[in-house]
Amino acid sequence: MNAHDQARLAATRFVLHDLQDGSFLVHDLLRDRVQLVETEAAMRLRSLQGGQLTPTSSQLAATTRSRIHELFARCRSSVTGTPSAARHAAVDVRQLSAEGWVVTERDILAQLAGAAIDEEPSIGSVAIITKDRYPTLRRCLLSVLRNRQHWSRQYRVVVLDDSEQPASRLLGARLADELSKEFATPIAYIGQDRKRHAVAAIASASGVDVDVLQFGLVGRQEIGAYPGANRNNFLLHAAGEMAVHLDDDVVCSISPTSESRPDRLALTDEAEPADCRFMRDALDPIRWTV
Repeated sequence: MNAHDQARLAATRFVLHDLQDGSFLVHDLLRDRVQLVETEAAMRLRSLQGGQLTPTSSQLAATTRSRIHELFARCRSSVTGTPSAARHAAVDVRQLSAEGWVVTERDILAQLAGAAIDEEPSIGSVAIITKDRYPTLRRCLLSVLRNRQHWSRQYRVVVLDDSEQPASRLLGARLADELSKEFATPIAYIGQDRKRHAVAAIASASGVDVDVLQFGLVGRQEIGAYPGANRNNFLLHAAGEMAVHLDDDVVCSISPTSESRPDRLALTDEAEPADCRFMRDALDPIRWTV
C-alpha cells in the first residue's frame, strides 16, 4: 500500500479485520471496498483517525470482563441502595447495550415476535369412507367425534357415502345430522346426489369432459366399480390441507406419544408405536419350569 492509498483511507472510515495469519483486510466503509494489507501497514492505519480494529473473540471476552468490573466498581454503593448508584447503573447498562455488549429484554422479545415459528401442520379434515354399513359407520363416526372432543381438536369431519339404496343414504345423512348436533361439530355428508351435483358444477366451470369427471368422482355403474371416487371427492374437499381418510370399520383410539408420558417405561427407542400391540384378552404367558 503506497502513501496515496494510506492518505485516502485516512480520510474515510475504515475497519480492519485480523485474519490471524499476519495480514489484515481493510474495509473502506465509504466506498464499500476491501483490500488485503500486511500487519505493519495495518498497524499504521490503525493509528490514523477513523480506523477501527475488529476484535477477536478473546479480546471481546477480555473487554467485556473489564467493562463489567468497571460497572460494579462505579456502582458498589448500590449495596446500600442509594438512588445515585441506581442512576449510574442504569446509564452504564444503557451504554453497554448501545455498544452491543448486552442485549435488552425488549430487543429479545421483538426478535422472537418477528421470527418465523416452524410448526407442524395440524390435521384439517378427517373423512370416513362408507357404503351400506350403517352400524360400522356409526361406531367409527362416534369414535372420531369422541377423540376430537377429548383432545380438543378442530378438524372437520366428512362422511363420504357410496350407498346405493336410498334408505341407506337416508340413514347416513340422519346420523351425520344427529351427531353434528350432539357434539356441536359440523359434519359434511357427501352422498351420490351431492357428487353428481359437483360433477355438473365442475364441468360447467372448467370445461372438463363430463364422462371423465363422472368416472373420477362418482364411478361407473355399468362396470360396478367406483375406484377411488370417494377419496377423489375428499381430496377436492380438503385441497391444500393435511387430511386423513378412514374406512368405516376403523375405531379411532388415539393415545399420547411416549415423549409425553415420562411415567411410562419404553421397551425400545426405535419402534413405531403403531407396530406394538398388547392384547388385553390374550392368553397369559406360559411359565416354564425345570
